[in-house]
Amino acid sequence: MRRTGLFVLLVAATGCSGGKWREVDARLLSASQEARRAGFLPLSGPYNTFGSYRDVLDHTWRVSLDARTPYVVGAACSDGCDSLAIRIAAPGGLPVTGARAAGAWPVVAFTAADSGAYDVSLRGRCAAPRCWWVAQVYARGGAGTLRPGFAGGRR
Repeated sequence: MRRTGLFVLLVAATGCSGGKWREVDARLLSASQEARRAGFLPLSGPYNTFGSYRDVLDHTWRVSLDARTPYVVGAACSDGCDSLAIRIAAPGGLPVTGARAAGAWPVVAFTAADSGAYDVSLRGRCAAPRCWWVAQVYARGGAGTLRPGFAGGRR
């Protein structure tokens, strides 16, 4: 009985936040429209992440990128999120020149200089009781590296 109660509570909580996930997904789709028109498509697997937070968002995730390849990183957050900032750091931790953006739906375009693990950092503040966010890496198709689609990140 106890396990059933926990399941019902979990399903109810997910249902209540479903509207917020649709909201941030629609915002990310809007923010990435220009990149999509330019031929960039979302990469799947570890190339997307999402979550919710109270007060301050401080999230970094690592993605493996190829040298001399253009990428776009987009992010969006729900109402109540004052601003969201994206910062990209190359292997070794040095910030990628010009790979910063801030706003409600920031988008960063850059070309990876070297192959390796890049850190994508997200920072934000939440003025609402809870804020939801999502971020995605996009690349132009080619060389068999593009696997379009959405694969869940972390919460």
